[in-house]
Amino acid sequence: MLLQRCSADIAYQAHWGIPKMKRFLLFHTLLPPAMNHLICKDFLPGKNCCLLLNQYKRRELRWSCKITASHIKVISMNMPLIMALLAGQHRHRYNDSSGCCSTCGKVHEPHNWVDGSCTVCGFSGCEHDKTWVNFTASEHKCSVCKATAPHNFQFVHGDNTCQECADCGQDIAHSFSDRTAAACGACNVCGEVFDSHIWSNGKCSRCGYKCKHPTVDGSHSCSVCGQYIPHVFSDSCVDGCGKCDICGVVFDTHTWSGGKCLYCGYECKHSTVSNGRCDICGTMVVIGAYYVLSGIYEGSYVYEGTINGQDYYRQHQYDTKNGKWVTGNYYLVVIDIPTPTQFGGSYAYTGSGAAFVTSVESFPINNTLFSGNGRYNIHLKQYSLDGEYIAEGSYTSEDCKNLTGRLP
Repeated sequence: MLLQRCSADIAYQAHWGIPKMKRFLLFHTLLPPAMNHLICKDFLPGKNCCLLLNQYKRRELRWSCKITASHIKVISMNMPLIMALLAGQHRHRYNDSSGCCSTCGKVHEPHNWVDGSCTVCGFSGCEHDKTWVNFTASEHKCSVCKATAPHNFQFVHGDNTCQECADCGQDIAHSFSDRTAAACGACNVCGEVFDSHIWSNGKCSRCGYKCKHPTVDGSHSCSVCGQYIPHVFSDSCVDGCGKCDICGVVFDTHTWSGGKCLYCGYECKHSTVSNGRCDICGTMVVIGAYYVLSGIYEGSYVYEGTINGQDYYRQHQYDTKNGKWVTGNYYLVVIDIPTPTQFGGSYAYTGSGAAFVTSVESFPINNTLFSGNGRYNIHLKQYSLDGEYIAEGSYTSEDCKNLTGRLP
């Protein structure tokens, strides 16, 4: 409630008689114009009306100015609403899109925005002052009122940008259809002509053209885009990388890392092993049926038993601190089912492949092998119990697609 002196326009003085109190309290209130009719239908701006509420329990009304009986009747009828307005406890009503209560004039806030309009008061006058953000390829959205509008694209003729929205800043790259090895060509949209490329790692950042590296010098730099081109060895073998197809340098040996040459990519076959270590590349391996050279399944797998008629092998890893081999967390179950076999379900299967698991107490032979991690080259054929072929499928999980070593 805004307190104001009695001499202000559109004001009145209300003297309240409070029970069990012998003196009156004087309140000065500035009322909005929309409330004038609730005080007196003849109320005029600039007129001081003094409403004296004496003897609170009987709610008797006396006015210091000349008020007729009809005026008092009007005031008495509207007194509950007047009191509610003064206390700010009435229900606001919005009859237009101004965002203000039609009864008391109070501005509604905060707004409940949906598609540019407030669902409570109907206000739709958001100014969208620097509030547009990109929404879709064709529209932007106001971050305040959620209204959408088409992009206001303008040509900017930049190195990489063809058009830019003047409101939200969303840009559109140039488009090219006549790219060559020497230049991007003309943009299909704005017509700007670019007679060269902007190279970055062998690709033009403006038009996307990929360099074919037609000539590479002795330092392995492409004479067109400047990208470094690594050695290429087409005749690598167990003895060494051989001669580089580009610069002619000869590498008589390999540079091993995890059983693979860093230069030519040759993978060691670990043909000879002594004391658990490959004699050729130095990788630690166990003389066992299978091994994996890297990743979470790294280690050597030694035969331990069977489950559902399938052999399984225990993971062993070399502890470099103690110089000993210790058991790991995984088992490798090798699937080898040459004839249709039932494994407790409603179907029979044949299949091959392998699975890395942490427990072999209950290993399923069914369609569940086509999902999850630790699946390597799984292939199953499904049959009815009468031997009739139904379907088949293959699956290798992402974590097993690049395994190196010796596997089934």
